[in-house]
Amino acid sequence: MDRIVIRGGNPLRGAVHVHGAKNAVLPLMAASLLADEGVPLGCEGDVNGAVGQLVLQLLTGQPTHNTDWLDPLPDGSVVFTHCGSGSFSLAESKNKITLASVRLMGQGTCALFPARPGPVTLINLVPSGRGYQCALLEGQAVQTEMVFPGNPLRVKFDHSAAHLIQWIHDEGIGHHWMAGYSHQAPAIRHWARLAGSDLVLTEP
Repeated sequence: MDRIVIRGGNPLRGAVHVHGAKNAVLPLMAASLLADEGVPLGCEGDVNGAVGQLVLQLLTGQPTHNTDWLDPLPDGSVVFTHCGSGSFSLAESKNKITLASVRLMGQGTCALFPARPGPVTLINLVPSGRGYQCALLEGQAVQTEMVFPGNPLRVKFDHSAAHLIQWIHDEGIGHHWMAGYSHQAPAIRHWARLAGSDLVLTEP
């Protein structure tokens, strides 16, 4: 597995080659550029989320979303989004990508865009006992506007949002959901069978 390991105690220095006419790259912009290169990046130190992104990336062959579950919309769809660190390839349109300061910080630079539609698989990987629990969802991403500053991914599911929220509560599922384009549930189930008791798969 390719990885970047950062050990504390030393100042970080270096350069990132940026394609295009950008003068500077700040942390979330760097995250978007690294995601375009196939480097999964968890947020808030979420190594499990980064592993979940890598799993979906290996299955789909493309960059993945690192998201939080937001409140359901009136039509029952759910918006997943994060702070604007997604790969540019996840945007519905390159014309809809805008740069802005990071939400809640009022500084830095991130890329804001609505995510593209299509079939999606979402997983949530958290430690559980002596192994891991993997929550699995499949749905259909649909067109959305910028309903939240970040990279909103609006998804419709076969189950109601209320049913899914109750399932999340009952199973103790974490708040970071990794999303990849295409339906990969059979492959995730196969992975869980191979892992045995070290990986507990839960579905609604």
